[in-house]
Amino acid sequence: MPDLTDTEVKVYRGFSEELLDSMHTLESGIFDDPWSRATLAGKCEHKHNLLGLIALVNDQPAAFKIGYEFTSRLYYSWLGGVLPDMRHRGLALHLMDVQHQLAAQMGYQAVRTHTHNKFRQMLLLNIRYGFNVVGVINDRTDGEPTIVLDKTLPQNKPA
Repeated sequence: MPDLTDTEVKVYRGFSEELLDSMHTLESGIFDDPWSRATLAGKCEHKHNLLGLIALVNDQPAAFKIGYEFTSRLYYSWLGGVLPDMRHRGLALHLMDVQHQLAAQMGYQAVRTHTHNKFRQMLLLNIRYGFNVVGVINDRTDGEPTIVLDKTLPQNKPA
């Protein structure tokens, strides 16, 4: 198991400018074609039960994971990533664990995520840690199908 003693997870319950700043900075360092700050804000500022998780390594943002309610029983794990020089430290798995624990505490029965074949490491991580492929969506203009995965959460009483 990776050593995460130098890691803290900051939890945001709901949208905030501070969360948006961290998401935008991290996304810009992770993805080849990041969204603008305005696009990110538009996609998450009105989501019900939004949880933003920022992994800080030695007090510096290193990874993030964002999710929100999809249905009353299903939590959607929407967007996340780890800075390239921070990969292979267990940060993605740690954020996934924290998100799933919080979603279960909030009363959700399952988590859903979407991914693509080009994000092979994320696809394999999801499958390795209990997600099942439940569908494929073929409506993207680039021709790459979207893979839909679900994971049943352990049942806890809502917090």
